[in-house]
Amino acid sequence: MSDANKDTALNGQCRQQALTTDMEHQLSIVEHATNLAMCVTPEAVIEYVNPAVVSVTGYTRHELMTAGLDILVGPKALKNLKEVHIPNAIHGETVQYELVISRKDGEKRILIVSVVQTGNGNLGIIANDITEVRKLESRLYVAIRNAECSRDIAECSSIAKSEFLSRMSHELLTPMNAVIGFAQLAKKSKDLEKIKSYIDKIENSSNHLVTMIHDVLDVSDGGGSFSIYESRFYIKTMVDSVLEKVNPELEKKKHILTQRISPSTPEVLIGDDKRISQVILHLLSNAIKFSPEGSEISLCINASTDECEIVMLEIEVADNGIGISKKQQKRLFGLFELADGSSTRKFSGIGIGLPLAKCIANMMDGDIRVESELGKGARFLFSFKVKKG
Repeated sequence: MSDANKDTALNGQCRQQALTTDMEHQLSIVEHATNLAMCVTPEAVIEYVNPAVVSVTGYTRHELMTAGLDILVGPKALKNLKEVHIPNAIHGETVQYELVISRKDGEKRILIVSVVQTGNGNLGIIANDITEVRKLESRLYVAIRNAECSRDIAECSSIAKSEFLSRMSHELLTPMNAVIGFAQLAKKSKDLEKIKSYIDKIENSSNHLVTMIHDVLDVSDGGGSFSIYESRFYIKTMVDSVLEKVNPELEKKKHILTQRISPSTPEVLIGDDKRISQVILHLLSNAIKFSPEGSEISLCINASTDECEIVMLEIEVADNGIGISKKQQKRLFGLFELADGSSTRKFSGIGIGLPLAKCIANMMDGDIRVESELGKGARFLFSFKVKKG
């Protein structure tokens, strides 16, 4: 064999090895994805399902690949997939729709489904389970309707709740769509750096979504119905954990954060550190969001202890952002309210973080208040009682 032929053969072998490695990386990403993913033929015959499909549907891979999609979606939806959605995807159209499936135990689940080309003649089906979101929307809708029927509730409260439902739908769908979109991009990409970037974005969007859902769950039964659980915790460890969560946004907006824990604060305390962290995280997130790039934000913790070893903690979060007018401050801690509730407001949010903080503070024999002027930043003071550890 000539040297030229040897080089050609060697280059071909290297390309094949690189291709195999890329395919292995992509498969690994899909296997560990939280999105449901499967590969089907143009005739809708299942050739692959990832673990997320198994987890959500309750069927094993063998059961799904043996029985086919019919056991999940039923004959009518399967016919629609074969005759409408798959042909549209093959012709390069964007295919995304809502689908109800049946789990093995009979439970119905609602999915947002995307059908995409995989490049090898088959098609990929990527889905996100939005059942809990739909349940929350339904519960909130019923709550709003009940409130509207109660004549002792002011009309403005009903309007605020309706606006809240609209905001919530948008705020939940935004990170959900990001998760689906970046998962599709990661699946198609062969660039490991890009794939890692996509996965980071998926993780950030997922964490944001989970935080919002937890907040909504806390207030969906009327607010304040959750419990406070006491345990020993280290104040410094708790603060570091919160700062770790907000650091990416701090760096993105080039903010400078200063923190101070007064020497009078006991190192070990007994209280609900998760709820305390929840409030601090929300206050810091607001300070970051409502401050112009390169601003200074401060977190200060002060403590006083009485003779019974009860500690009154006061956590202060201050910024030099857009500030809050006196009129807006009156609405700030009302459930479903935003200081600026107009549809054209610049900043996103669903308006339950501060009411939740108020509930948490009250349940720990404390309070939360704000000191602010429009255009001159804001200073939030969150005080509550814990025990000395």
